[in-house]
Amino acid sequence: MSKKILIFSFVVLCIFSLTACGEKTLMEKGIEKQIEKNLGGNVDLDLKNEGMKIETENGVTLETGENVSLPTDFPKDVFVPEGKIISAMKNVMGEGYQLVIKSDQKSEDIKKSVEEKLTAEGWNMNQSADLNGIIMLGGKKDSRTVSVTISADSEDQNKMVVIVNVFEMK
Repeated sequence: MSKKILIFSFVVLCIFSLTACGEKTLMEKGIEKQIEKNLGGNVDLDLKNEGMKIETENGVTLETGENVSLPTDFPKDVFVPEGKIISAMKNVMGEGYQLVIKSDQKSEDIKKSVEEKLTAEGWNMNQSADLNGIIMLGGKKDSRTVSVTISADSEDQNKMVVIVNVFEMK
């Protein structure tokens, strides 16, 4: 009987430790240490609402999940297609951003909007390819490049996944 009580107490302690009443969970702390080891610097990880947010001391941020918003300093001259942002990264590969968006629009409609809006903002859209239904667009403005990839969502063929990359060329 005392062995069962001891096991039950251990399970309750583990559950309490993992939920930590508003404090970082052991899982978050463990993942932070692994990311810090791989990226260097300090990492602040917040697992929430089926998503996560990572921030490093050198300005790298990654946010994924159900309630991701456009970074406040995302370039105003870069068109963001309609849809739900499911991932936003900043400074992952130097100066730049990456957005992943799920959209209900058709791929050709997204392509047309991206080309029109970016051209209207002064982007020189000089690359376009359609590789078996995966549309890739690219352009330049000043010392920046933009690339947009449009493809069917592997989980829901009625939705499109749009990846928008903006990078400063150095």
